[in-house]
Amino acid sequence: MKHSRYYIIAVIAIMLLCCGATAKDNKSGKKAKLAKFGIDVSHHNGLKFWNNIDETGRIKGKIKITCGEKIISFFRENPRLDFVYVKASEGATFQDDLTTSHAKAAKRRGLRVGYYHFYSLSSSPKEQFRNFKRCAKKTSLPPVIDFEHIAEKVKSKKQKKKIYKDLCELDNLMRKEYDKKPIIYCNIRDYEMFLKGEKRFKDRLWMPGKKHMAFINQYRIKIGNTWLDFNYTK
Repeated sequence: MKHSRYYIIAVIAIMLLCCGATAKDNKSGKKAKLAKFGIDVSHHNGLKFWNNIDETGRIKGKIKITCGEKIISFFRENPRLDFVYVKASEGATFQDDLTTSHAKAAKRRGLRVGYYHFYSLSSSPKEQFRNFKRCAKKTSLPPVIDFEHIAEKVKSKKQKKKIYKDLCELDNLMRKEYDKKPIIYCNIRDYEMFLKGEKRFKDRLWMPGKKHMAFINQYRIKIGNTWLDFNYTK
């Protein structure tokens, strides 16, 4: 996921959740397991993005998929999306103005819809939860807390402990309201500082893959001139 102040707008993070289809590795001839997968969208993408997805939820055209650091790749013709995560809110006050439109576009294509919140250090967990709750409906998918670019702002151990405590509080509030454990999206640096070794979040992390993280993997796909990353937790 990309914050509204960051520069990559065309790139959309894609997450895989549960194992399903297979595709042939075009280098080794082996079959590489694919999972059901989906995309996350926000106002960055605009509604024209949906021109790339047909009315059955399939990505138009043929796409190349490569697997993170494992150097395998294969092709899929018109792969079908299974779900979409839509940005709902950020901090205590920001609400994405395309949340409803993106959700409707996804539902018209028969896709499951979930919502995510971009975490902020400038407001309390309760304030952020209230903001998210105002614009994120209950769905069959768990909510997502987009917890990234936090580590670079930490100046003391005391602050680090407070941030983790606040994240846990927001996690508890969402879990109680939506009856599902929220997924935590984070980058490698935030994982290393806040979440590594924490059993509480181990089974529900969404992040780029690294070889030393056995429970994480990553793929990239290319549609036209645009690369899209998707990741999942095993």
